[in-house]
Amino acid sequence: MAKPSTVFTCQNCGATYRKWQGQCDSCGEWNAIAEEAAADATPKGLGAGKGRNIEFVPLDGASKSAPRLISGVAEFD
Repeated sequence: MAKPSTVFTCQNCGATYRKWQGQCDSCGEWNAIAEEAAADATPKGLGAGKGRNIEFVPLDGASKSAPRLISGVAEFD
């Protein structure tokens, strides 16, 4: 699973960076960069309607046992 990505955004000009830095390269302001969650932080591929339906069967003996084979060894029969 991918690590959730964060974006650092300048509060004055809106410039975005992948890592925090003290001074904004665009406007030159110091300590104006704040951490924000990325917009694409939701997991991909988990939409509704994907996958196949599975029919569940109760385990209370509803299945019939397969016919046994005789091996000729008393310990295994």
